[in-house]
Amino acid sequence: MGMKAGYFFTALILIAGLISCGKDEAVIPPPVSGGGAPSHFPAPVYPISFSRVENEKFELGRKMFYDENLSLDRTISCSSCHKTIAAFSDPGRSTSPGVGGKTGVRNAPALFNLAWKPSMMWDGGVVNLEFQPVAPLTDTNEMHMQIKDVVLRLQENSEYSDLFKSAFGNFEINSQRILQAFARFLSALISGSSAYDNYILGNPNALNSNEKKGLEIFRQNCSACHTEPLFSDFTFRNNGISATASDSGRVRITLLPQDRNKFQVPSLRNVGFSAPYMHDGRFASLDEVINHYSSPQNFSANADEIMPQKELSVQEKEQLKAFLLSLNDYQFVNNPGFANPDY
Repeated sequence: MGMKAGYFFTALILIAGLISCGKDEAVIPPPVSGGGAPSHFPAPVYPISFSRVENEKFELGRKMFYDENLSLDRTISCSSCHKTIAAFSDPGRSTSPGVGGKTGVRNAPALFNLAWKPSMMWDGGVVNLEFQPVAPLTDTNEMHMQIKDVVLRLQENSEYSDLFKSAFGNFEINSQRILQAFARFLSALISGSSAYDNYILGNPNALNSNEKKGLEIFRQNCSACHTEPLFSDFTFRNNGISATASDSGRVRITLLPQDRNKFQVPSLRNVGFSAPYMHDGRFASLDEVINHYSSPQNFSANADEIMPQKELSVQEKEQLKAFLLSLNDYQFVNNPGFANPDY
């Protein structure tokens, strides 16, 4: 969900008592168009399995994800900044408006394969998928609510009483159940049906010659951080872009000087849907991103030593771009099981 501003761990610890120590298995929705954990993926961090009860929680989480009543002025939902057709990113916006038109300093990332992420947010400030919804719900630049008020808003709507009963066995609406249901929905956003995946699973014709050459270039220059098949190693790196005074990155969480201006490596899956790019949305196009990484002479001071050091030719850039676009998962972004249930 929205990750436009930094959040400190202390804010999450304050609501730790609202969350169960254990956690149920997460949900995968019925396979509307594929569904399920891809066979070529590693084991997830957050367990996932099929379950009727978990699917009821998924449906509850899906409805809340699209509900504008969960923001202070009832105008912003999670989906306002995470649009289905853009792989749950906010296309065309460097930062996204919250209640009252306020904006943070970070780009709203795409949402998929979250069950495989050991930490959330650009700075890794959340380490459990069940904590993640607290950040956008309570941030003053986003939905600007308190958890207790979210509970009250849901209690206003009799439809939610039935959904909570189906999901949890009785009509009680509380913070723990709200966050669990959100997590069930988020963990179900699984993307693994791109042309690249088809190729990896044995179809040699799934990629054309340019895309295959681009895959070679990618593996030589990019895979150290954007590790297959998830296309991120989820570490934190200084990728050589100039720093801004408004956002110091990972250091806000760890307080370690060496983490200044480091941000989590994003997955490159669905990259064709999720422009603009970087933690602050500074690059409007994929071409700008490729030009940055193939120009090591322009990297800022203290860029991570793992950064690529090769300048790519015009042809190599086009081939790399062709491969990156093969990571677009059209099945995922058009899955009606993830869309607003009220439309």
